[in-house]
Amino acid sequence: MKKKERIITGHDHGGDGFEIIDMLDLKQMINFSILNGDQFQKVINEKRVSTLELETKSYPHAKYDGIGAFSEFIKESGFTPPKLPLSKEQNAPSKIVRFFLFSKAMIVGRKIDLRDSKDWKNFDITAKINNEDKSINNIDFWFVLSREQTMKLEEKASMAGVSLNSYLLNKLNKTIFSHMSDENIPRRWMIPVNMRGPVQLDNQYGNHSSSLDLYQLPREAPLQTHKKIKKALKKKLHWKSWIFFTIIKTIGKDKLYQILTNPKNPAIRPYIGSFSNLGSWLIPGLEDGTMFFSQSVSKTVPFACGAVKVNGILGITWRKHPSLLISNEDFKRMLAVYKTILISEESNFYS
Repeated sequence: MKKKERIITGHDHGGDGFEIIDMLDLKQMINFSILNGDQFQKVINEKRVSTLELETKSYPHAKYDGIGAFSEFIKESGFTPPKLPLSKEQNAPSKIVRFFLFSKAMIVGRKIDLRDSKDWKNFDITAKINNEDKSINNIDFWFVLSREQTMKLEEKASMAGVSLNSYLLNKLNKTIFSHMSDENIPRRWMIPVNMRGPVQLDNQYGNHSSSLDLYQLPREAPLQTHKKIKKALKKKLHWKSWIFFTIIKTIGKDKLYQILTNPKNPAIRPYIGSFSNLGSWLIPGLEDGTMFFSQSVSKTVPFACGAVKVNGILGITWRKHPSLLISNEDFKRMLAVYKTILISEESNFYS
């Protein structure tokens, strides 16, 4: 007997959630940049983090997710975007299973409440956001790896028995540990997950993504990180965040606003940051160039690392929220350490 398809269609509830964050915090914008021509040739073999300022195009998270906005950016840049990538899942869990996953996640979340532990040494969740912050949505910091460096990095990830995604996240977690208040505390990362396939919204570019909560210790091996991600996906824990935003239609935006502004709510304890990888894209006509993707930040997600591989070239961006009280110079030095770790010939660098 053929298995019944379960596809979620309709309104972009995730977009409703980002509209509320827009009112509470920085306007949630997803940024993209393109690097080609002489600038690309100059930067591609730089050993340090580039100081070149890139022209940025921004898209509101209330209307787009990362993949949807990237496809739009590719088209607006004069190239033909590939088909939007789909989730490996073919069907959404049943309503009963989704309710169970959400309830269980909320119970676990209360048990692992880390609000009283300070992750970043220099972090102030009460930091005020001025109008200038709202307009520019912060500065992006970035670097790019050559095709050869990207291939070698993929080989190191393969030798470690993990995906490039898991390898990048693991090394990112190790890079920032010196800026943590306690190196023995598990850090809570937000990992976006593409839901296209089981989720088909009215707007194909809208928020078809959910996220995983991933706790990492500083000294974890890449394989440990990889296994945690695989296990969480197998348990369908990424549906928790999706369900959270769909309840907006039941409780209303005003009630959700109250929930998100309640300091006693464990659901709003800050993440250490987000790690978002848009994957690998082939864009004909951009052989001598690449593109960059930068995710939005907020008081509850004060740090964001964005990654995308375009025509075999990996680009990495970092962004920080004003509540993360780290100078631009120190932030850039941290990013330089991350690049050094990734391109180091020693596979056990910071292992």
